[in-house]
Amino acid sequence: MMLTQKMESYIFKLAKKGNRKAFGDLIDMYKDSAFTLVHQLMNDPIEAEKIVIRTFLLLHSQLNNLPVEAKPSTVIYQFCIKLCMEKIKSEGKLEKVQENQLPLPEITLNIDMPDLKSKLAHSIHGMPIIHKTVVILKYVMNLSLAEISDILQVNTQNAKTYLRDGREYLSLQLSYQLIQNERINKFDECLQLGF
Repeated sequence: MMLTQKMESYIFKLAKKGNRKAFGDLIDMYKDSAFTLVHQLMNDPIEAEKIVIRTFLLLHSQLNNLPVEAKPSTVIYQFCIKLCMEKIKSEGKLEKVQENQLPLPEITLNIDMPDLKSKLAHSIHGMPIIHKTVVILKYVMNLSLAEISDILQVNTQNAKTYLRDGREYLSLQLSYQLIQNERINKFDECLQLGF
């Protein structure tokens, strides 16, 4: 069910006034997108569920402190990212998760080449957290740079810079992987020729 921005704002205002049904509607509207965002950032579906639950608990406790003009999606994504950052920092989990420990969540990209899609998803999961967040918000959640800058509470130019840096990181990672694959292929050719 697609709601207009005015309708979402109205539901948000009702929730701020204490309407439980309106708050339940907010949860229903944003639980899937919040889970997608957190799952992509944390690489762990169980942890993502816990963080999404904490996000909505935090939202409920902070409803009266939020500005009247706040967009519900912006606030929810801010809380999601904040809780992810806290979890990552508290666990000292800034290094990559081992591949054999947890499967990487599938990133929904519109690419037909499975090998490239897999390499791209793997590269995204290895990115620094701020760049990973911006890339996921832009290309997975399909948000505009203005929305991303609101969520991250930075100006649009900084959001553009993070996005550019993220794309450069991905470009370097993919070119490195392609070079490595080319070297392996050359090595295999040499072995087959008896060198």
